[in-house]
Order: sequence, then C-alpha cells, then structure tokens
Amino acid sequence: MSNLRHRGLVVLVVAWAPELAWAQATPVAPPPTPPPPAASTALSTPSATVSAPPESPAKPGPNAEPIDTRTAVRRALAASPSLIATKLGVDQARQDVLAQEGNYPYVFQADAGHSRAYAPADASRTTATRSYTIGTALRRTFPFGTAAEVRLEGERFEDEFAPRGLPGVDTVNGTGYGTTARISVTQPLLRGFGTRVGESGLRTARLDHAASEKAKRRAVSALARDVLLAYWDLWLADESVRIDQTALELAKAQEQQAEGQRASGALAPADVYGFSTRVANVEDGLIVALATREERSLELNRLMGVEPGATREFFASESPVPGVSPTWRDVDAALRADSIELAEAEVQVKLARERAETAGESSRASLDLEGYVQTHGESQEPIASARRAGEFDWFTVHVGAVYQLPLDSTQRNAQKHSALIAVRIAEQNLKALRNSIATDAQQAVRVARSAEERLVLAARAVTIAEKSHEAARERFELGGGIALDVRTAEENLQQARLTLARTRIVLIQTQIGMRHLAGTLVPNS
Repeated sequence: MSNLRHRGLVVLVVAWAPELAWAQATPVAPPPTPPPPAASTALSTPSATVSAPPESPAKPGPNAEPIDTRTAVRRALAASPSLIATKLGVDQARQDVLAQEGNYPYVFQADAGHSRAYAPADASRTTATRSYTIGTALRRTFPFGTAAEVRLEGERFEDEFAPRGLPGVDTVNGTGYGTTARISVTQPLLRGFGTRVGESGLRTARLDHAASEKAKRRAVSALARDVLLAYWDLWLADESVRIDQTALELAKAQEQQAEGQRASGALAPADVYGFSTRVANVEDGLIVALATREERSLELNRLMGVEPGATREFFASESPVPGVSPTWRDVDAALRADSIELAEAEVQVKLARERAETAGESSRASLDLEGYVQTHGESQEPIASARRAGEFDWFTVHVGAVYQLPLDSTQRNAQKHSALIAVRIAEQNLKALRNSIATDAQQAVRVARSAEERLVLAARAVTIAEKSHEAARERFELGGGIALDVRTAEENLQQARLTLARTRIVLIQTQIGMRHLAGTLVPNS
C-alpha cells in the first residue's frame, strides 16, 4: 500500500535534439538538458521525457522476450520480405542501366554460302556456274543514329560451258577467285536522328533506377515508422496491463479490508458487494488488455519479418521519451528540400516527360543517307585476287538516299497525345500528393502541439487523482467516508494513468509520422 501513498511529481522536459539516435529511455527522468547524441546515428528520435510516479512494470509472460526500438527496427530492416523485394528492385534497375549502356556494341558477323546456276549462253551452248563464298563483317550502330559496317568477302567460282548438239566436243571449265572489301555508312536525318532518340532508353533506365532508389528510401523509412508505431502500441498495451494489474491488486485489497470490516460489524454487506463488483470489472478489463498485448506483439512480429510459425512474445523494454515537436515552418522546409514521399513522384514526372519526347518516333517519316566504297579483285589465285582488290583497280563508290513516309499518321498522333496525357497525369498526381502530405503535416503539427499540452494536464491529473484516492481511502478507514467514494477515486486514478500513457504515445507517434514525412526518420537510408 506504500505505493499508493507516494506523491509523484510529473515533469515535462522540452528539448529539441534532431540528431539524437535511438534514445535509450530509463525509469529515471533525464535532466532538463538533452543528452549527447549516440556514437552511431541510425534513427532520429525525440529527446525530451516525462517522468511519471514510480510504478511496478507489467508482468510479462514466462517466455516473453524484452525488446527495444533499436533491435526491433534492425530486425525488420534485415528480414522484411517487402523491403527485400524493394532492394531487389533497385538491383534490377541497376542491371537495366548497364544493359542500356551496352545497347550499341560492335557486332561481328561471319557467313558462308554456296550457289549453283544454269543459263543458256547462246543457241549452241549452256553455262553452269558454281560459287562458294565466305565473308566476315564488323558493324556498329552509334547512339546518334549512324550505322557503319566493314565487310570482307572471298569467293571461288567455277564456270562450265557445254556445247549443244556437237558429239565428241568436251566441256570447257573456268575457275577463279574473287575478293571484295566494302565500307558502308548509313545516317538517318529524320527518324532515329541524334542522341535524343538513341539514348532515350538509357535516360529512361537511369530515371527508373533513381525512382527505385527513392522507393527503397521511402520503404525503409515507412517500415521503420510502422515498426516504431507498432512498438509503442505494444508499450501502451503493456502499460495498460500493468495499470490494470495494479488496479486489480488494489481492488482485491480493498475487498478483503471491506470483508474484515463487515465481519466486525463496521460495514454493511451492501458496501462489500460494491468492492466485489469493482474486482470483477477490473478482472474483465485485464483480460481485454492481455489480449490486446498479444495482438500488438503479433503485429510487431509480422513487421519484423518473423514467420507465422516462429512468432515470439515480446514486451517493450524501453520507455517512451517524447521530444519537442517541430513547427510547421520546419516541416514545410524539410518537405521542400528532401521529402521521400514526394521524391518518388517527382521522378515519375521526369519519366513521363522523357517518354513524351520520343513518343511516336517509330511512326515518323524517315530520310536516310547511305553510301559505300567497294573494291573488287579477281584472279586464278586467291592471294592474287586479294592483291588486285587492294590496288583499287576495280572499285565502286555509291551515295544514295532512302525516304519513307507513312500515309496514315493516326498511330503517331495517338502515341504522342497519350504520352502528353501521361505527363499531365503524373503532374497532377504529384500535386495531389504534395497537397496531401502538406495537409497531413499541418494536422500532425496541431496534434503534436495539442498532445504536448494534454501531456502536462494528464500528468497533473495523475497527481491529483493519487491525492484524491489517498484522501478518500483515509477518510473511509477513519469512518468519515463511504465506500462509493473510494471506488470512484480508484476508477479515476486508473483512468488518469491510462490517459497519461495514451497521451505520451500519441505525442511520440505523431512526431514519428512527422519525421517520416520530412525524410528525417532514418537519415542514412
């Protein structure tokens, strides 16, 4: 009963420490000055604290595992399937960039063939030609649209001349070798001209990679936010169990005391029934609180990536340490500078604009300039034919142009208009998201400011409720009060403690949400 006579002094210490990492709370309230930041900054947390009257901790289950915020977030970041999938998406986008960077390789070609042809040379003879060719080429298409090729080809040909209707006249054979070397270039002037088209895929891949990086950063921060919110929900459930356990012990003690007074004739039986009803009500609330704690523990297991068959019972070993909430000006500046929620949407706008630049390109008119220089040599020996080709005695120069015009522009116009609509959609989505985040941030600032004020009032209410309960109990023991006053004071004390715990959690969770929106919850993500 000594803990009921304790006069707790509740102090709200306000200090802004945005660089503090994973502040480790202790049962004793810290001094007014903020503690120094931890050596390893992993997560920004508030640094101010509210000290409550010393109370016994909730009794965890026999197999319950204590866990703090640092451990919970670390395990979640390491084992969450959704976060692992997001990180794999970043690796995939990186490979897509590498694929686009290698989109214009040198291509080596080797080919061989055989052909046979028959044709009448004149009325008295026929010609049969057999040809064996082997060739090699090296070609490349460049990002600005130019296609170049160097080709070398060797040929062996055999010609047979067979006379018609002249018995006894032999067939005449002719054999030779030919060598051909060609350099050809094609340059588009309309469709496919310039790096605007040639490197569009690379720019898109790089934007996709940037978007995946933003998505990973947002996913890390969102997961840390969800884990922290679930952790403090678990703490609140633990605190509710502890408060109900304390209230149950007190109610049972009051019931036993009332039974003793009834046995001695100092109290009417009807007054004892009121204390028994109070015990039954508190026991019912305790059962609900225990079920809620189990639900919060299971939710934390899920966020930490624990398999359903391997879940553990956790209880929060860290006390809530609310800090000073940032002003709307601070939040707005952070949103404009580096908001992880807006960053991904901004990249989507850039992607839509990039795709609009080249939309309908495949349906444009094309004008390609082409040209080649070719040299050829023939001889009865392969080496001699190659030497003659190198002397450029037989060479050809060709310059030409090829123009193609689709006679129906429906496809191109539809593709262009669709891409422009996609840009407008992305811009409007970004605008809507920016307005939504700004509204959420404004509401969070108001909620945090209100929670700070309510926290002071709730702490004061706990102190008053403790004094009121002690005074009612002492009057009842001295015979100057009634049992109803004692029960009412007990209920008020229990409710005041629950209100204080809930208000502390509301403030902390609001600040966590604000830091997530501003992108400062996990600075190094």
